[in-house]
Amino acid sequence: MENTDLNIIIWNAKISASRSEFSLNNWKLCKRFILSLIKQNIDLLGLIEINEESVLYLKKIFERFNVPYEVANGTQTRHNTRFDTCVIYRKDKFTLIQTPYQQDCENTDTFIHGKQAKGGQKYDFFDSLKKQFLSLVLVHWPSMLTPEIHKVRHDVAQNLRFHIDQWLIKNSNIIIAGDFNTEPFCPSLTDHLYSFREPLSPSRSKNGFEFLYNPSWSFLNVPPPVINPFNYNILGTYFLPKKRHQHWFNLDQVMFSKNLIEGSSGWKYSENTLKILGMFDITDQKERWSDHLPIQFNLTWRT
Repeated sequence: MENTDLNIIIWNAKISASRSEFSLNNWKLCKRFILSLIKQNIDLLGLIEINEESVLYLKKIFERFNVPYEVANGTQTRHNTRFDTCVIYRKDKFTLIQTPYQQDCENTDTFIHGKQAKGGQKYDFFDSLKKQFLSLVLVHWPSMLTPEIHKVRHDVAQNLRFHIDQWLIKNSNIIIAGDFNTEPFCPSLTDHLYSFREPLSPSRSKNGFEFLYNPSWSFLNVPPPVINPFNYNILGTYFLPKKRHQHWFNLDQVMFSKNLIEGSSGWKYSENTLKILGMFDITDQKERWSDHLPIQFNLTWRT
């Protein structure tokens, strides 16, 4: 990997889901995966469905073996739900900027039908080598099985969009990524989050209101862009065997603010680098240890 690139991976690892018990087996396998990524010098690794105990374990391991990584902890319980993300980052490249309340990230949530629904968690980093700020918003939207999910998703998207507008005033380099529990063409993403499939969409932003670019539409191709060492067809980021009419879905996505697409300098999304990382056979009920596959992409530095 060239030192002008940032290599980023986002993954719903299903170590500890809010609606299920902690999986020791998943955790063991996930630790192996994290170790393999560290050996590849991954710069940022956003994990979803992880608990605080696992985050603290990673922190201790990195410190004990003097590994140049640190963990930003976003796990916490809020009313009826639990925020369950963290970001593993290279501490020799990035400095984590905590919130005014000394938290590792800023949470967005909203009450819907008397229950709390998560919008996203914003982690702010300062690139100590390039002297530039970069924000990563990790998303874990309500499950597709949630009652009246279309109405819930609508409100969650609007709430997150409100916060994105506020964040963009302070920092123009924002990545929104994670498990949206819906496909790229969902109206919640296009009509309420204002995330679109065309790279030129951000350039059409008007009156200071920025459109987002969502390259995850490429996952709708058959076959989608994948890194696949296994001999089976990967047709999405999520596999659900119980569905009769369709098993594959593209729930895991990434979106970019305008400056990361067409800014004159600094970090830029490297077009066509977004891939699904097929690191295990997600269709094998006995062997798979998560029902999501990671996504991977690069940022390139512009001078």
